[in-house]
Amino acid sequence: MDQRLYDLVVPLILHSQKTLHNLHNSCKTPPNRGIYWVLINQLLRQFLKKKHFLQKREMKMELEHLIFSQGPQRVAPFSHAVRAGEYLFITGQMPTLKNDSTKLVEGGIEEQTRQVMNNLIDVLNAAGSSLEKVIFARVYLVNFHDFNRMNEVYSSFFKSDKLPGRTCIGVTGLAVGSLVEIDFVAAV
Repeated sequence: MDQRLYDLVVPLILHSQKTLHNLHNSCKTPPNRGIYWVLINQLLRQFLKKKHFLQKREMKMELEHLIFSQGPQRVAPFSHAVRAGEYLFITGQMPTLKNDSTKLVEGGIEEQTRQVMNNLIDVLNAAGSSLEKVIFARVYLVNFHDFNRMNEVYSSFFKSDKLPGRTCIGVTGLAVGSLVEIDFVAAV
């Protein structure tokens, strides 16, 4: 349906509906709304559905695939992040050294979690966002016995009253043999 036609017809239908409603309320013996009332309401519903369809079709979200030279080297073929409207979807980061995606940081779960968070901060900063704008995190752990130690390091990066929503998932393995991987959804 053409937008101009919609803009012309809907006000007429609304006016007709209001007129019938006023007539119905002002009469001591209201006329039977009958077929006219039914038709006007059906027409209005049809036009409103078309308008909703038009608005949905016109609303296109721009996607921007971001790869940063200053970000951590990627361990596989993916973007560091994808910007969709006002949101940033950051690919899960590994505890690899910034300039060598084949080498894990030395140490256990604490050191690996710290490196993952630093890699995520690099991507957030390159995309024009920050930890304060993180909405949601997903944590992947190979060993759930590491849960508390990972949480200690993870939570040290956020203000205690501004923690993002989060899911923690146990997995059987992660890329490059890491113990932890974390991804973020953030506002831009």
